Amino acid sequence: GVGSSAPPSAPGSAVPHRSQPGCSTPLPPPRQEERSSSSGAAAKASVAGAQAPQPEEEGGRQMFDKNTLRTNHRDMFMTALATYQLRRSKSASPGEVEEPSANFAGSGLRVYLRKRPLFEKEAQQQGDYDIATILPPSGAIIHNCLFQADLKTPYIQHHKFDFDHVFDERAESTEVYDAAARRLVEGALEGCVGTMFMFGQTGSGKTHTMSAIQQCASHDLF
Repeated sequence: GVGSSAPPSAPGSAVPHRSQPGCSTPLPPPRQEERSSSSGAAAKASVAGAQAPQPEEEGGRQMFDKNTLRTNHRDMFMTALATYQLRRSKSASPGEVEEPSANFAGSGLRVYLRKRPLFEKEAQQQGDYDIATILPPSGAIIHNCLFQADLKTPYIQHHKFDFDHVFDERAESTEVYDAAARRLVEGALEGCVGTMFMFGQTGSGKTHTMSAIQQCASHDLF
C-alpha cells in the first residue's frame, strides 16, 4: 500500500462465500479419500496357537495446518474465486466503476493501494494463487480461503476495502507517481511539507515502488 499526506493534497454438505462480512454462498466440499475404519479391537485369527500376520493398517485422519489445507485445495479455491468474479462482473452495470469513499473527501491524508503480480515461482513452487480483486478506481476485495473447525468444510470470506485510489498488477510506476506523489513534489517546490511512506509485508513491492517514485521525483526536481 502507499500512504501520503500533505497540506495541499497527497498522493486482504457446502462451502460458503462471504461477499461481505456476514454474507455467504455455498460451494462443494473437497473430495475425501477413503480410509479404512475399525471398530473396537482388531480381529484376531490363529492356527495351532500361532497368530496369523495382520496387514498394516493405514493411518486415520491426518491433521494439517490451515496454510497446507489452502495449498492442497488450491484448484478448488481458484475455481470458486473465478466463479465469484464472473458472477460479480455480470451483475455490474456496463461502464460501472466503484466510487471513492466519502470518508476520504477533502482529507489531507490519502491512502493508495498497489497490487503486485504473482511471481511464477510462487505459483509453481509454492502453490500460491491470486486472492485479491482490484475494483478501479478505489476498491479492493481480499478473498480469505479458509476451513471450518472440522478441517473438512471450506469457505471463502470476501472482505472489501476502500482507498483513495487503487492500482492493479498491470499499472506502471509512472502512473503511481502521477496519482500519488507528483502533487507532493510540486507542493515541496512551493515551500510545503509532505510525507510519503510505504506499508506492506515483506516482498509486497514497497522498495520497488518507492525506488521508482524517487527516480520520477528526481526528474521533476532537477
